[in-house]
Amino acid sequence: MDVCYDSSWWSKKGLERKSSQDQLLNAIGNLPSRSHKNSGSSEYTSDEQKTGYSSESDVKSLQSNQPVDLVISNLDPTIEPKELKRLLTNMLKEYAMILSLNITVQNDGMPIANIRVNGQREAQFTISQLHRQKLGHKRIIISYAQSSSPYPEELRAMVIELLQEVPDQCMPLFKFINLLESRYHCTVSVSEVNKLKDVCKISDCLGSRIISLNQDVKTSPPPNLSRTFVQYCSIHCPNGVQSRGWCELSVIQTPNVKMSLKVFANKLLVLLKLHLGVMHLLSFQACYEQEFHEPLPVYDGGVPLEHLVTCVPNIEIKLVGPNKNIKIIRYLDSTNEETDEDSVLRSVPPPLAPNISLLCRELIDLLKTQDRCQLLLGKFIPAYHHHFGRQCRVADYGYTKLVDLFESIPHVVQILGDGTRRAITLSHSAQVRRFTSDLLRVLKVQPAKQISLTDFPVAYEKVINKPFNAFEYGLCTFEDLLQEISENTVVVSQNENGEFVIAVPKREQTAEEIMRTKQFAAEVIDLLRHSPYYSMFFNKFVPAYHHHFGHQCKVSNYGFTKLIELFEAIPDIVKIEELPDGERTVGLTLPEALKVLGTQIVILIKSSPQESLLLNDLPKVFLAEYGYPLKPQLYECMSVSEVLTKISDYVQVNNSNAGLLLVAIELDTIPSVLTIRSWALLLKSPHCLDLSTFRYEYQSRYNSVFSMEGLQQIGNVISLSLNNDANYISLTNLYVLAAQLYHVLYKNGGSALYCNLEKLYQDFYGKALKLSSYQIYSIDDFYNHFNLMFFIRSSKKKTVVVLNRNLAEHFVPLPPSMFYMFKHNEPVGKRDSPNNWPPPPPLEMVPTNIKRSGPPKPDTPPTPDSNPSNVWSVNSPIEGRLNLSIHMPIIQNPQLLSNPYTLISPARHLLPSMKYLWNGIVSSPDPSDLPMPDKLMVKGGVADDSQDSGVNIKLDNSPSDTENDAATSTNLGENGKPSFATYLSFSS
Repeated sequence: MDVCYDSSWWSKKGLERKSSQDQLLNAIGNLPSRSHKNSGSSEYTSDEQKTGYSSESDVKSLQSNQPVDLVISNLDPTIEPKELKRLLTNMLKEYAMILSLNITVQNDGMPIANIRVNGQREAQFTISQLHRQKLGHKRIIISYAQSSSPYPEELRAMVIELLQEVPDQCMPLFKFINLLESRYHCTVSVSEVNKLKDVCKISDCLGSRIISLNQDVKTSPPPNLSRTFVQYCSIHCPNGVQSRGWCELSVIQTPNVKMSLKVFANKLLVLLKLHLGVMHLLSFQACYEQEFHEPLPVYDGGVPLEHLVTCVPNIEIKLVGPNKNIKIIRYLDSTNEETDEDSVLRSVPPPLAPNISLLCRELIDLLKTQDRCQLLLGKFIPAYHHHFGRQCRVADYGYTKLVDLFESIPHVVQILGDGTRRAITLSHSAQVRRFTSDLLRVLKVQPAKQISLTDFPVAYEKVINKPFNAFEYGLCTFEDLLQEISENTVVVSQNENGEFVIAVPKREQTAEEIMRTKQFAAEVIDLLRHSPYYSMFFNKFVPAYHHHFGHQCKVSNYGFTKLIELFEAIPDIVKIEELPDGERTVGLTLPEALKVLGTQIVILIKSSPQESLLLNDLPKVFLAEYGYPLKPQLYECMSVSEVLTKISDYVQVNNSNAGLLLVAIELDTIPSVLTIRSWALLLKSPHCLDLSTFRYEYQSRYNSVFSMEGLQQIGNVISLSLNNDANYISLTNLYVLAAQLYHVLYKNGGSALYCNLEKLYQDFYGKALKLSSYQIYSIDDFYNHFNLMFFIRSSKKKTVVVLNRNLAEHFVPLPPSMFYMFKHNEPVGKRDSPNNWPPPPPLEMVPTNIKRSGPPKPDTPPTPDSNPSNVWSVNSPIEGRLNLSIHMPIIQNPQLLSNPYTLISPARHLLPSMKYLWNGIVSSPDPSDLPMPDKLMVKGGVADDSQDSGVNIKLDNSPSDTENDAATSTNLGENGKPSFATYLSFSS
């Protein structure tokens, strides 16, 4: 074999041509070089020597700039050659520069055109546009002026060698052609064989054609073709790869193997070193077994040996020989350009680039549906038609042969085998990209985007819908596949249990993004608690978020690119589930759902007349209030009673004569509730009260009590001290700052930019503020300390601090702008009244567990000297209808010495004086404005007079009682929900 195609490689490697090397090269044989006309699949072997180009990239660059010869056949013979030349010139000049065009007429009278164009790109573009175009009465056929047939002297030697093995040196012509092509891997036509009249003759015998050797050739010695067409290692296989009869087709195929890529690569490099860098592919198994004294691990379902060789770095399989039909394994030329889609598309005409790119994607899509991603070359066209529903027209890509087309996209397709058993499979780089894509699909649906190696096959089958098989991706083990993936795609680590875990690398969130993610978790709870069963469709979350909070949900603000990644960052809050129809839902996790459920049931109990609820009535009341049934199965329970055991921190079940009763547990045992309520009572400077006053105000405002153990649990919020034999409670310095910032934000409308807080503080208090002195160095620190009092809204450009809306539930006044929705529901005359500014908290934010007083009785109208615009005045609903009056002396009450906020009557949360809690002490109300008794003695019994104003007797059938009932009915409205007190009736 002529080693001219490898001379540059030897020179670059700097290897000495020792006698052993010469012996090996002589054993391989000297292949005669052959000059082909340039085409899409041929190479200039002889020109490579003459011009000195040593690397394939240089050769390919040379080829693309050299003229290319084309042949146009199937021309219309009725057209004169001169006119035919003119028509072809007009057709071709639109797509290529024509260097020469000759029309010749063959012996059968059919014209043929030989054309030379400027380069390979122009040749491809011409074929794609004009192949099978109609000219006259025929459709022209364009092909490259290149044939895989051997030269006449080579063909002569092949015919003699083959026929001399046959008895009587004759055989049927069709069998001869098949044996010739199978044994020597070349294409031979009958006309070419018929030209060798001095060697053989073709004759008819009983209706069939027979080829036989001439008499003088039968006695001649057989030609020595072993040095020309040897396809195996002459050292390890001196007698050939396998013995076969003269009539057997040459169907030698490389085996499928099962071996780790690392082990295989080491042994392949050893074999290459022994063979001085070049070895035949077909004899690889024989060389392997003789050198390592062990059988090659052949496995029918494994990876083709030819493909596994290409997976080894810096190793390639090269086609050599007179017809490019001998495959050798060699080191990859270091000067070769990396083969990728971009480099391939740069080498084709720009108009054909979209077609080539589409074909690459289609081939991947088609081959991944085949068993082990392999498809016989002869079955590609029908498989393509069946899969995509359209024909694959090779000429659309600038080629006339399917093999040439596949050879032009080596980054996607690899051709395995020889002859009629050639098959195509995905290249190693395409397989790695495909595995990477499937691996990421599996990881992205896992919690925290990670999975252990042992759990991967099960997860893969669930996501990809087929069992995992490493052979489908062109390698033998899962570990080999992971080694081929780039480092930045996945990370393989070992957990505390010693298991290897595959994970998607995550970008580290900044401190600000972590704070926003915590805030987002609270927003998700606030949004989903309004949805049935605390869940909604995944695709409905973003619009629901926008409608609920009034601003967009920008995932990038939290350091993520997808919403699913943001949800995965808060796995303790939300869970993502997939329904059978493929829809995904986002819902609260079981612990968070139980918290919301406990709060909802507490609200139902508090709103009941007796502040208790029968267990049997709970499902009915829950359905009526929230609009969906209470399903224990959603909370992993079998009954409602079992659900109640999981929310024992919120409700307790007591026995009674009527049955099991649900009673709400006081929430003040929860540190967060006690924290915000204690802070609310100490908002006013000097943020300190004696313990007895604090306890009295706590009980009167919240109708609840606390324990000293509970106060000790919030030692970071309040401090207890002893002074002059009296216990005092005060805010710590950090929460004094929170109280001061509350007043600053209240004056500023309830919100302010975080960067302006210190300036606003200085304007309000006249002294400088440094948040760093309170160990607050970032917005994240600020939120961690004051998340119960303030709400953070952040974007890339600004961060805004807002008063928490939940403060109203604890009777902390909020600015009017935060209750504009309730202001719009008032009459126009009241909106502009200064006494209505700021508006009180909405009724639903006032806890229902506080005992309320009824509306004032209409028995005593106001005195003439009373001021109707007094802030303590409460107009009777039926004022002006009755003309009843009780004359009483005008009394001027002295100013109260204590805080008017501690007044028991009238109820504080019903009067607008609540709005001026921080604006100083107001004057006492006029006695005529005080409410009249509403707990009166009924016939045959005594009424509860704990909130009576002094009169507890009334006459039977008193008109005022009837009228008061009418007034109460007016206040209730259609819904029948009392806005004042709940009336108690006592049976006699």
